[in-house]
Amino acid sequence: KVDGYIPAGVRLVGDLAFSSSLWIDAAIEGDISATRSSESLLIVGPEGNITGNIDADHVIVYGCVKGTIVARNSLAATSTARI
Repeated sequence: KVDGYIPAGVRLVGDLAFSSSLWIDAAIEGDISATRSSESLLIVGPEGNITGNIDADHVIVYGCVKGTIVARNSLAATSTARI
């Protein structure tokens, strides 16, 4: 279950903090970090394009990430991922 979704067609400039789980298909320029109050999951969807650093417990990448990924528990990069 994913609690939050940022769809394709959205462009966000600035840092983003989230808790629980988040799926991103948007273009984001800024760092993305999960709060440490609960187990976190970040999914960069196939349309996702992140320019910035990522910090979360679990990270799954289908799209593009230009930055450092800190996955405290697990990192999965699919065949479509560009890191």
